Amino acid sequence: LFFGENHNTILWNDGEKPDNVQNELFNKYFNSPELDRERQESQRQAKYYDSISRHRSEDIRAIKKVLDRVEKNKITPNSKEDPFKQIIVCKDELEKTEFKIKSLKEITLNNSSKASISQNRINTLSIKVSDLEQEINKAEAKLKSKIWEKLHPDYDLFIENIKNNHLCPMCNTEDEKLYERVINDSVHCFSCGSQFDKNEDELLNSNHKNLVDDYKSISNQIQEQQKSL
Repeated sequence: LFFGENHNTILWNDGEKPDNVQNELFNKYFNSPELDRERQESQRQAKYYDSISRHRSEDIRAIKKVLDRVEKNKITPNSKEDPFKQIIVCKDELEKTEFKIKSLKEITLNNSSKASISQNRINTLSIKVSDLEQEINKAEAKLKSKIWEKLHPDYDLFIENIKNNHLCPMCNTEDEKLYERVINDSVHCFSCGSQFDKNEDELLNSNHKNLVDDYKSISNQIQEQQKSL
C-alpha cells in the first residue's frame, strides 16, 4: 500500500514519518536476543559498505580535480611529462574506481535485501514455532490425562514435591526411600504401590508426534535462515 506522491509504503518509510512501523516490528522486545543481534549485525554491514562507497566518491572527486588542473595547464614541447599520458592514466584509474563503487553499491543493496528477506522469514517461522509449542503443550496435557485418567488431579504435583524436596506430600516428612522409589519407578503408585493401568490413545500419540516433528523441522529452518544473515 502507498500513500502520498512520494510512494512511501506503510511499513517502510525509512524513518521519515513519526510512526515507523518497520522499526517497531524490529523492536528487540518482539524478537529473541539472538535474532536481534543478527539484525543489528546486518545493519552494521550495510553501514560499512555505504561508508566505503562514500570514500570512493571522494576519491573520484579528487581525481576529477587533478584532471581539471592537467587540462588547464598549457602544453609545451619542453614539458617533462606528457599531460595527455597523465590524462589517460587518470581516466583509467577513474574508471576502475567507478567500477569498484558500482560493485560495492550492488553488494550493499543485495546484502540488505537478503537480510530483510531472511529476517522476515525468521519472524514468520518464529511465530509458527511459538504456536506449535502451545499445541504441543495442549497435546501432552491431553495425552497425559488420557494415559493416567484414573489418577488424582494433583498426582503430578505430589511427584514433583517428592523429587524436588524429598518430602512426603501428605505429612511433609523427609523420606529418602520415597524419593528413590519415585525416581526409579514411574509406573507404580508412590503411596500404595499399585501398578497404573495405561489407557493409550493412538490418535493422540500420532498427533503429538506430528506436532513435535513439525516443531523440529521449523526450528531447523530458522537456524538455516540465521546462517544466511
